[in-house]
Amino acid sequence: MNYFHIWLISRKSRYLLTSESLAPDFRERLTVERASDYPAKRRGFDITLYHMGNNVHHETIYRCALRYPGLVVLHDLFLHHFIGHMTFVQGDYGSYARELGYALGSEGLSLYSDIRLGRRRFPVFDVPLCNRIIDRSLGLIVHSKTTAATIQTIRPDRPARVIPALIAPAGRAFSSEEFGVSLKMLLFSPVWVLSI
Repeated sequence: MNYFHIWLISRKSRYLLTSESLAPDFRERLTVERASDYPAKRRGFDITLYHMGNNVHHETIYRCALRYPGLVVLHDLFLHHFIGHMTFVQGDYGSYARELGYALGSEGLSLYSDIRLGRRRFPVFDVPLCNRIIDRSLGLIVHSKTTAATIQTIRPDRPARVIPALIAPAGRAFSSEEFGVSLKMLLFSPVWVLSI
């Protein structure tokens, strides 16, 4: 299966991945592409895997995922900070109003009006603003049962598969038995990486 995996790689980020920063044996098996190359190459892949989080460096990934739907790994359910920064903070008030309206209907538009008039604070921890990416995705992967259940309340027709994040509690490490596989089987890197 051919797939196109879009990672968070940004020149604005301290986590810049370049082909030179990869181990030589890994570099030979990995192709680093630019986001601008993706539209022309996308038909050569069976699926696109987007990693989406609540961070301003995900803007290219978000826009690409909306335009060219694929499988979305939703690392953060609450995208409100990200959406707010991408719209309201940049002076694009209309797009912020549309996102609130998309998520909450007419109640969202009333909320927007109250925010603009200073009567309400931004509901960054009350309104996730993840509806659009959920609706446009071909499938969802999340890291907790709680997030999957919340998605079911937002969009009952959009199931999410849970793949736990590999984050061990302080003071202990994961064992392969917890995952029911040999650690040699775990794949942490894709075949393709899209550089933004």
